[in-house]
Amino acid sequence: MCMRVRAVSVVGAYGAALFVFSPWAVGEFKECQMQMAAQTAQACPALGGCDNYVERDLWSSAGLTTPDQRMRVRVKVHVFNVGQYGQSGGEQLIQAHLDATKLYFQPYGIELVSDFERILDASSYDLIQTDQAIIDMKNTYAESPETQLNVYVTNFFNGNVFGGRGKYPWEADATNDQGGILVHYGKFGGDRTTLAHEIGHNLGLWHTHHGNDVYELEYHGGGCGTSTAPCTCVCEESVGSLAPDCDGVGDFCCDTPPAPPNSAACGETTMSRAQQNRRRLCWACDTVVGWIDDADCNSNDLPDVCDIARGDSEDCDANGVPDECHAHGACCTRTYFPLQYHCTDDVIEACCTGTWKGAASVCAQVECIDENNSVDPGGG
Repeated sequence: MCMRVRAVSVVGAYGAALFVFSPWAVGEFKECQMQMAAQTAQACPALGGCDNYVERDLWSSAGLTTPDQRMRVRVKVHVFNVGQYGQSGGEQLIQAHLDATKLYFQPYGIELVSDFERILDASSYDLIQTDQAIIDMKNTYAESPETQLNVYVTNFFNGNVFGGRGKYPWEADATNDQGGILVHYGKFGGDRTTLAHEIGHNLGLWHTHHGNDVYELEYHGGGCGTSTAPCTCVCEESVGSLAPDCDGVGDFCCDTPPAPPNSAACGETTMSRAQQNRRRLCWACDTVVGWIDDADCNSNDLPDVCDIARGDSEDCDANGVPDECHAHGACCTRTYFPLQYHCTDDVIEACCTGTWKGAASVCAQVECIDENNSVDPGGG
């Protein structure tokens, strides 16, 4: 079991072995947790590190509340000559829907950076009736899929049934021409949520009924259950299942009750629970990280927002830039205790007196510990 402190054997004054408790070294506690999680029985196959509940729970949107701090995900929408979107005023309708869709993600630390184009001269893709036509359409109009999420709005077969078709971030073609989202024009616009729903999938969210539904498992590999008993399969997240077992089945989130179609006894459907949000941030910084519009000030091959969301970097002045990238050093690296901050000698006075950039932040309100571990309560 991983505890917040560990027992360390030392030699006492008379040669006797003593045990004292000391904090884990940086990274050791996380590593211990990861090893424990790996030992948890997991019925469904893991598709990446973000399927590990310990890794997932390292992520948080707590520090991604302002526009400067949010995770900026690029989205390019291609709208074909369908319905009202090909007519006069169509641009305003498209923009209004994109603005409304952004609102679903902002409370969870994600800012969609969207752009769109209307394609009015490609009648062959105004009505798509085969899978091959979808392939051809994407090959023709995909734009920089490695750096942005492409969305295609048109009329397609079974569109009124499924509404949208996306890709999960672990799929091989998630960031090539065959990635992106197909949205039926009848499910686009106004207060419809199909686009937001599909973006959730592209950022790593399963349906809450994943593992309990015949179509869901057959479409994504495996297959289990029956139409009359959907809650019977190897990936089943049973009603009342407890952590950590429910973190390795279903949608890999314990805080979402299982919700297979046509089986009300199995739970409810939601896409906005805390663990889902952590999972979404984690996957966004994984295989589709190229979609994120942000700098990498510390040159660790991850956008700065990913370092902050995972807790690997502090952002004490809430400007979206890791504190270690400021010219005069990091004041707020949490090395010692939760409410105290290790400060280098040259910035301790600025931090403790509130003259540090972002003086209203927590830097100006807590004790600072200098490199000699002496406490300066704010006097400089």
